[in-house]
Amino acid sequence: MKTLCSIVLLCAAAVVAPAQSTVTYTITGTLGPVLGGTDCLGLDNMMLSLTASISSKSVPIKTTTVSATYKLPAGSVSVTIGGTNFKNTKPWTVTYILNSTSDNLTFAGAGMSGTTYIINANLKVKSFPPTVLGTTGHPSVFKPSPQTLTSPASFLSYTTTLCTAASRTMSSSKLGLGGSANSQPAAPTR
Repeated sequence: MKTLCSIVLLCAAAVVAPAQSTVTYTITGTLGPVLGGTDCLGLDNMMLSLTASISSKSVPIKTTTVSATYKLPAGSVSVTIGGTNFKNTKPWTVTYILNSTSDNLTFAGAGMSGTTYIINANLKVKSFPPTVLGTTGHPSVFKPSPQTLTSPASFLSYTTTLCTAASRTMSSSKLGLGGSANSQPAAPTR
């Protein structure tokens, strides 16, 4: 009877789905100086905070020899700029770019009122393992963590119609970003 109970328990354990980890990235800092455009939204010297989570089991939607882009589902990105907070209501992307001089972690997507954002964290070379690349790649934490971000390599750029609503033309701006980036795995979930 003991043997039968042991077999049943082992079989039941094998059926349980494997734990899935979430990687969480946090970028915080001050925007500025203006690197391009007119900064019609007046974001220069504003505080920025981005928190994004992605499953470590995600696979890239686009790859090159030095980059991999992953989809971030709606609700997985929270951004605060100055006193304005929003959560992504449509998918964003995160791109890992591994160069010979630095690694970059780039988030892109739509914010409020039709404004689109690109937030780039320029990190130390070899911060990410090469396993983030390729068609079988997976997201990963970066090391060391945290890391210091400096302008102009780290930046926020945005495109909006808010400043030229009457003519419906797009206005683009790019601001430096000074602050820090952190990554951490969350507790596994089932």
